[in-house]
Amino acid sequence: MQKKLTYLLFFIAIVFACNKAEASCNWKSRMPYFYSWDSCNTSTKKASVNAYIAFQYNTSCFKYTWKVNGNVVSGTNVMHKALTQNGTYSITLTVRDTCNNCDTTFTGSKTISCFPTCNWKAKNLSILGGDSCSQYPYKPSIRVFLYGSASCAKYTWKVNGNFVSNGLVLNYKATQNGTYNLSVNVRDTCNNCDTTYTSSITITCAQKCNWSSKNATFYIIDSCSNSPSKPNFLNYLYFQSNTSKCLKYTWKVNGSTVYTGSNPYKSYFPTQNGTYNVTVNVRDTCLNCDTTYSKSVTITCAGNKCAWYKRNMYFNTWDSCNGRKYKNSINGYIGPFAGCYKYSWTVNGTKVSDSRFLNFPITQNGTYNLCMKVTDTCDKCDTTFCRSFSITCVSSNGCYMPYQRPGYKLKCDTIIFESGNIDTCVTYLTRRYTPSTGKVDTISNKRVFSYIFKDTGLYYFITTYHNKCKNCDTAIYTRLHVTCKTGTSNCRWANSSRQIYFSAWDSCAGKGKNKVSINGYIGPFNGCYKYRWKVNGSIVSDSRFLNYGITKNGTYNLCMTILDTCSKCDTTYCKSFSINCISSCNWKSRITANNYFDSCNGVGYANSLNGYVAMNQSYKTSCYTYRWTVNGAYVSNKYYFHTPIYLNGAYNVCVKITDTCTKCDTTICSRRVVNCNNLGLKNNSLNVVKIYPNPASSSLNIESLQTSDYTEILGIDGKAVWTGKLEEGINNIVTDQWARGIYIVRVKTVSGISNYKIILE
Repeated sequence: MQKKLTYLLFFIAIVFACNKAEASCNWKSRMPYFYSWDSCNTSTKKASVNAYIAFQYNTSCFKYTWKVNGNVVSGTNVMHKALTQNGTYSITLTVRDTCNNCDTTFTGSKTISCFPTCNWKAKNLSILGGDSCSQYPYKPSIRVFLYGSASCAKYTWKVNGNFVSNGLVLNYKATQNGTYNLSVNVRDTCNNCDTTYTSSITITCAQKCNWSSKNATFYIIDSCSNSPSKPNFLNYLYFQSNTSKCLKYTWKVNGSTVYTGSNPYKSYFPTQNGTYNVTVNVRDTCLNCDTTYSKSVTITCAGNKCAWYKRNMYFNTWDSCNGRKYKNSINGYIGPFAGCYKYSWTVNGTKVSDSRFLNFPITQNGTYNLCMKVTDTCDKCDTTFCRSFSITCVSSNGCYMPYQRPGYKLKCDTIIFESGNIDTCVTYLTRRYTPSTGKVDTISNKRVFSYIFKDTGLYYFITTYHNKCKNCDTAIYTRLHVTCKTGTSNCRWANSSRQIYFSAWDSCAGKGKNKVSINGYIGPFNGCYKYRWKVNGSIVSDSRFLNYGITKNGTYNLCMTILDTCSKCDTTYCKSFSINCISSCNWKSRITANNYFDSCNGVGYANSLNGYVAMNQSYKTSCYTYRWTVNGAYVSNKYYFHTPIYLNGAYNVCVKITDTCTKCDTTICSRRVVNCNNLGLKNNSLNVVKIYPNPASSSLNIESLQTSDYTEILGIDGKAVWTGKLEEGINNIVTDQWARGIYIVRVKTVSGISNYKIILE
């Protein structure tokens, strides 16, 4: 041991406390020798307290219990306890003679003072920084940091007593004027000590909303005048000044919320006549203030809720004999889609599908009666569409029966078999095969049946189909993997019934539409599932699909979390990408001009919006490609663009410039407001058509009083999305694949040209 070991305790406070002591226990006669020491004078980095005890004779029956500060640390005659901080440590030793059933206790203490302490005053720490009112008065915030040397430090920031963040720097967004009390607790994790510094900052630049200056106008337009068969009303809140991207709208009808988001207008479809109270709460999320507007509208045109002839239904069916897609089949679909609708297809009276779409294979010629029943579960009514087919194009090709391949749904340890389509000529036999024993067991002779597995593992099934009409058969082999038992868990993501697939890739290898991006998708779709993509810990998407653009090289950690809201469980898939294919471009020095102009000032094409971008000729301009968009619609791939405009208003113009040689790009956007006297919709006095609903969603009806020579529907950028002739009567146009926004309907007849504005939402 060490040369300078000091004797702290020798026969100090020796207490003889024999429990159930017998006359043979004489601890004094055994000459106990108790010795302790600490390591502070020799090894400050490994400070400890140590002790041992020795007896002259008869120690074979002894049991030892050492305690430091009441905690047991050793069971031999020697004790060693490593320490981490200064302080006084009590030492207790209990010795039991198991042969004579008696014991005694020795006690003592040691004071440790060799650990270094924190000298916060010498570190000269102080809070520096301030508020943003002088530089960014419309975004008040506090940005401060702790100045000075503080190794091994951990920081805890609080504002007005509430925890805000950890780290050297504090960034805090202030929402209102006032004095903010700041504090930071600094802990030295090496020396196990801490201290707290405080400061305060007064914010005076937080603004409140002046709603009266925005000159808000609240419109409610009902459809009873032009579309009584589908009553609805459009609510629209318009601000003439000081509009902001920070505005969020909450629309309510009769106290019930019908929409929350950034859209200033909302359509509502009532189911019965009456007065509807409409309110919209507008919140400025930047300035943290809100206000509410309200109005009422009376609907008198709501008629028969189940008037199917007014619902603009379309029903289309065909068979494959005319050479159309899907060989040897009857096909159909019905629309438009509605959340309340349920569908049921029958062939010759037998139900075959619950989807909007039908593809029903047939195996022999004959007459097939096809019916589609659509039920409105909200209004409690239904209707049925039917058609008959005479099939003569099916030829016999032996006993090959691909249409009979079994389908199955595996839910934990229960499987539902559906052995192909209905065929009166075919009988069924399903057997289970056990590879380990070679045994084959008969399971069922039915076309549809369920089966519960006794245990997890791999199972093999053979389904045999016998065609009595052709006197031939075929067998199909199925392999199933059961991973859970009923009642154990409904959140087994590895369960084969979920069939989760996850794929992710980056564009450096040449995959993907964008030059530099991280991409991914997950499936299958399930109504209970919610999705969340994160890149380096930040949420980037809540869709099943991801296309995440990146601007610099580095390592990107991609994670997809999928939440089953029905079973209340989730799982996460992750993948890491090392991006090294981005080369930097100094676009600021390359772009010399970027100009826009419209025809109101007499420059450029009539009734048009125009612009161009000029590049520095010192760079290799042959590498550049351009993509111009107006309100998100593509208009040009040149260094310039011009596009016709039909309405006054704001247009968002963007140009994406790509250097294909150095593989980098930039996007420049500008908001242009057009206000020309010679623009606007004209000739509407002809009134040759009626258009409804307006706003529209999945389809549009144009009711024409006469046959038109030519009709076109134009986007706000002037591009035609539909052209054709209108027949006299109602013409239905499907719009569910069009972008939401404003469109112009231009109708040309012998009477002249009429223009109409419609809204898709």
